[in-house]
Amino acid sequence: MATDFDYDRGEIHGTYASGRALTPEQTDFWQAILREELAGADVGCVMDLGCGVGRFSAMLREVFHARVYGIDRSERMLATAALNAGARGTWWIRADAEALPVRGASADLVFMFLVYHHLRDPVGGLGECARVLARGGILLVINATVETLDSYHWLPFFPSARRIDLARLPTRDGLARAAGEAGLALQRSRTVLNPVAPDLRAYADRIASRTISTLQLVPDDEFARGIVEFRRYCEREDRGQRVEDQMDVFVFRRSEDTT
Repeated sequence: MATDFDYDRGEIHGTYASGRALTPEQTDFWQAILREELAGADVGCVMDLGCGVGRFSAMLREVFHARVYGIDRSERMLATAALNAGARGTWWIRADAEALPVRGASADLVFMFLVYHHLRDPVGGLGECARVLARGGILLVINATVETLDSYHWLPFFPSARRIDLARLPTRDGLARAAGEAGLALQRSRTVLNPVAPDLRAYADRIASRTISTLQLVPDDEFARGIVEFRRYCEREDRGQRVEDQMDVFVFRRSEDTT
């Protein structure tokens, strides 16, 4: 069972921007989270690590009025990001998280949104985050965890998806332990409700785009059957209510800054 997804394989770079575009509700929601978690922090330089097509890069620049560097190992995703007019002014860097071509103590914020489970060496990647953080800097990790899996409406319709995510998603405690090994201290964490779609029918359209890496890893025939059944479910159960998924938010500082 494959659990590692290569964003330079196939055409996901061409559909990701539309299939995973931030809704207005999501934009407002995540801007509020950023302001809450970084309240009072002096943020002049941001590393958007695992930036993909840059969907958060413009938000980070707007919220913090900071220099933003979008870093990703996918050549195709970065090429798509560079075409994003909204993210102009971002510096794009192709690199692995485990080997950042960035000088030490240079970033006030390292931002990782749905990236942690893609790290080939979690402790190594987090260690690089610790290295590039300036004194008092913050690593903000926002990710699905094993504990949030049951909040995803689509998951039961794709039988192999749960096995894939159980094999690659961290537990909350496991993520915190890996960060500790990498020289980072957990300051706080919380579970939030990400407003992914205005209603179930719109949610089905987002899932049908197959821009979630888990769904790229399930067999094609399984996805074809599952999306038909999921659309039927969404049409039957839709009451016009906003759809929310659980996500975990972790705030870390360098261990040496907390002693």
